[in-house]
Amino acid sequence: MSEKPFKRKKILVNKELQWKYTMMVAAALLVMLVMSVIAAFFMVQTILPDIFSSAYKDTVKSIYLWLVVIGLIFVGLVIWLSLYFSHRIAGPLYRIEKDINDIIETSDFSKRIVLRQKDELSSLAGTINTLIAAIQINYRKNEVKK
Repeated sequence: MSEKPFKRKKILVNKELQWKYTMMVAAALLVMLVMSVIAAFFMVQTILPDIFSSAYKDTVKSIYLWLVVIGLIFVGLVIWLSLYFSHRIAGPLYRIEKDINDIIETSDFSKRIVLRQKDELSSLAGTINTLIAAIQINYRKNEVKK
């Protein structure tokens, strides 16, 4: 009987880290959105100074409104994608921390950190596994000396 592959159960594994990252991305995007709308406004004012007093006034205002609405939809999409993709770092960090705490609590240095195949930080997990193996060897040497 074959084992089922590990499936992601939740996106937010380290809420503080992931929300902080997501809010930084969203804030940067909002600043760019506001700057773009302001730049578009001043560009139109410079090229067509009488546009707001002409018959096109309502059309120009609706274009600005659509720019803002589409920008906000884009910000929402980026927030969702940021949360989703931040899991690729927060998930392995959570797993590494959990496994190290388990090794410390049980003093079982035969355990290793195992990450999913596509997870980021697999090289860090490998380095920590090498460290755990070295600790295991030293632990055994100290046990033999006693």
